[in-house]
Amino acid sequence: MHENILQWAIKTPLKQKGVITGCSKNHEWMLPWWWMNYSLHNEYPVTFLDFGDMSPVAKQWCQRKGQLVTLQIPTEDFVANRGEVPREHGAVWETHLNLDTWLARLSWFKKPFACLQSPYERTIWIDLDCQARQSITPIFKSCENALEMAMAEEPPLVLEDHRNRKLLLLDEMEYNSGVIVFNHGAALIQDWARRCIELNNVLRGDQEVFSRMIYERKIAFSPMHPSFNWRAHLQPSFTPLIIHYLGNCKQFILQQMILFSKSASMDFSLM
Repeated sequence: MHENILQWAIKTPLKQKGVITGCSKNHEWMLPWWWMNYSLHNEYPVTFLDFGDMSPVAKQWCQRKGQLVTLQIPTEDFVANRGEVPREHGAVWETHLNLDTWLARLSWFKKPFACLQSPYERTIWIDLDCQARQSITPIFKSCENALEMAMAEEPPLVLEDHRNRKLLLLDEMEYNSGVIVFNHGAALIQDWARRCIELNNVLRGDQEVFSRMIYERKIAFSPMHPSFNWRAHLQPSFTPLIIHYLGNCKQFILQQMILFSKSASMDFSLM
């Protein structure tokens, strides 16, 4: 069962702390925006994971900013397609009006395998649609006592919506995998990758698989503070360190890029 791909790619990391993110051709337009926000406040090294279809110009851009690594996955078709998913599950997933779930799943389930290729002793994964508004050092510091890894819990409004849509069990907590801090060698990452192979035909995405694993195994999991991964469409009662522009909120990313290009003459091209 793909045992080699479920192992950590680097046995002994030489770098202490760093950031990783993954990219496919559908998301590479966000790379300059992501980097602008990240590099304004942070100097931790960054490793970009090519999900297998990045353009040559995007690959060259990543190599100029940090390290570029080609993602290793079990097989090219390990994610179940529409015809391989029970109809009752697919019908629920398709209720999300602002998302092509079937396309998104092809990237979502690659995330735990990207984590297994981290070259750092302690890593923060940050999705490309996440805006780092401050130094991410507090994420490293606040999670130093975490057993292996941490994610933020989804806000109550999101949990209620996902339970009503039957994406979650009624008493199940969901964790958002847009920002993850983890230690190299964490068994939870390996278990998560294994379960993504086994359950992607009945669960929508990687974070549903992770949440179900925590729920079924009754794992004592310590979530990170919600300010480290806050959904953009919700009003916070604190100052978010990272704002996450999921779904159609990505339109705001494009608006920001257009505004900065005009007002500050910033270049968001990959050239």
